[in-house]
Amino acid sequence: MKNLAILLTIAFSTLINAETPIPNVKTYNPVYEIISVSPMCPGDIPEHAVCMAYGSVVKIKAKLNGCLDKVVKFNAKQSINNNVNKIKIKAVAIDHKDNSRVLCRRLPEDIKTITIEYSSYNDIEILNYDSTYNTYLK
Repeated sequence: MKNLAILLTIAFSTLINAETPIPNVKTYNPVYEIISVSPMCPGDIPEHAVCMAYGSVVKIKAKLNGCLDKVVKFNAKQSINNNVNKIKIKAVAIDHKDNSRVLCRRLPEDIKTITIEYSSYNDIEILNYDSTYNTYLK
């Protein structure tokens, strides 16, 4: 009986895996924008304490092109140039081949949180990588 259960499990999993399509590996670069910026230190620090963390927590988001798309690679690097924090974002999303068959109420969003040093809200700039031109764009 145990062997029959194992055989049925293997047969069923083979059938399911045979019907699962392999997604097309067409990719694109999602474009991120800033949602919010908040200081690393909380606002309710007691008078005798000093916050040693100078920087900001930046929340960013990108709308994906289709309901089944997923971001598979994400990298963010900070650089400071002329007192402006530039966050260079390099992201790759998979454009699923079955997007045309699926209906969703709204396109999915990819939300990331980045911690950057020595910054305030006024001096942050997002640069998104564009593989078409092999450069970063605002």
